[in-house]
Amino acid sequence: VKSGHVKRGYMHELRGVIDREKAVIGVLITMEPPTKNMNEEVLMGGFYESKTWDKKYTRLQILTIEEIMSGKGIDMPPINQVNATFIKAQKEQAKGDKGKQSDLSF
Repeated sequence: VKSGHVKRGYMHELRGVIDREKAVIGVLITMEPPTKNMNEEVLMGGFYESKTWDKKYTRLQILTIEEIMSGKGIDMPPINQVNATFIKAQKEQAKGDKGKQSDLSF
């Protein structure tokens, strides 16, 4: 989140952070509209491709407070579908347990 005069360097720093942290998408929230150079940096940041949704999302995104207040959000796969590709492990029950919680005395 940045206030005051925004500049291209913020996007370059954000790209470094998402690369270092192996994040899929990074978002800069600002009070001012992005500059032309900032928008160029967004395109240089590349895309995340969701195979589940068959859609590409820019890895770097910029949202202004005005856009957020107008209802615009982060362009990303639906949050409730994020774990859709993971297989959940089956719960196992210990022999003789018969569904009862074990006594955890210390």
